[in-house]
Amino acid sequence: MLRYHRLGVLVDGNTEITDLLRHVPTPENQALLKKSIKQIDTRLACGVTTCVQLAWYKHAQYDLPYKDIKAYLSYALSATIEYFYGDYREHYQKYLHEPPYNRETSRIYLPWVDTFCMGILCSLLMDDRKAVHEISAYVGDDLIKSMFNDCHDNDMWLCILLGKFLCGEPLKKNKHILDIIRDHSRKRPKLLLDVLESVEENPKDFGLKISQYVRYFIKHEISKTSSLDEKEASLQRGYFSIMASILWETARFLGKELPHLPAEIMDRIITQESLGMRAVL
Repeated sequence: MLRYHRLGVLVDGNTEITDLLRHVPTPENQALLKKSIKQIDTRLACGVTTCVQLAWYKHAQYDLPYKDIKAYLSYALSATIEYFYGDYREHYQKYLHEPPYNRETSRIYLPWVDTFCMGILCSLLMDDRKAVHEISAYVGDDLIKSMFNDCHDNDMWLCILLGKFLCGEPLKKNKHILDIIRDHSRKRPKLLLDVLESVEENPKDFGLKISQYVRYFIKHEISKTSSLDEKEASLQRGYFSIMASILWETARFLGKELPHLPAEIMDRIITQESLGMRAVL
C-alpha cells in the first residue's frame, strides 16, 4: 500500500484536511458554505470534490481526524444528486446579465463530467444501487452540446458510455460512441475503453487492461514538476486515477472476480478495501 515518501507527498496533511472538513456539505456547514460560495452549482460541485479528496487522504494512509469515510461519501452522493436533479435548475440565475437557466439549458451550460466521475465513484464505493442508477441516468448523447465540458472530450464520451452501461445498456448498443473513442488521436481514451470492454466481455483480461492504463497514467498524466504543496490532494494532478478507480469499482460492483495486482498499480486506485470499507480477503 502507498506510503507518502514513495510518491513525495507531504506526511503532515492536517492543515489541509482541517480546511477540507469545513467544506464538506454537512448540515452544520451549510450557512458558512452559502456565505463563502454564492452559486449553488459551484457549492455542490465543490462539496463533492472535497469528499473525494478526503477519501484520497484515507486511501493514502494519512493520520486522519475522522474514522468513518462512509459519512463523507454519503454527503458526496447527496450533493451529486442535488447538483444534477435539484429544483434550483428550474429557474437558476447563474449570471445577472443572462436569462435564468431551466432544466434544459442547465444540461447544456453547467459542467457535469467531473461531478459525474466523483459522484459515480462514491456511489460504487458505497454499493448504493439506487444512487448508481440515478447518477448514471443523467448522462445522454445530448450532453455533447455542453459549452462548458470540464474534462477532455474523450472523458466525456467515456462517461456517457459508462453511464449507459451502468443503466444496463450493452456497450455494443452504442457503436457510435465506441467508434468515436476508437478513432480518437490520443491513447488514453482507447486504454480506458479497453478496460471497460474487459469488464463486460472478458473479465480475465481486466487485470492486464487496467494495469496497462495505470502504467500509462503514471508515465503521462502525473505532473512531476509541480511543487509538493501544489500536488498535495490535487484531483487534477493527483496521484490516484479517478478513472481507474471507477472502472475497478465498476467491476467489483458487477460481481466480477478481481485480480491481485502489484502495489505500484493499486496505489493509484481507490477501492473499498483501501478505504477500510471491506475486509482484505
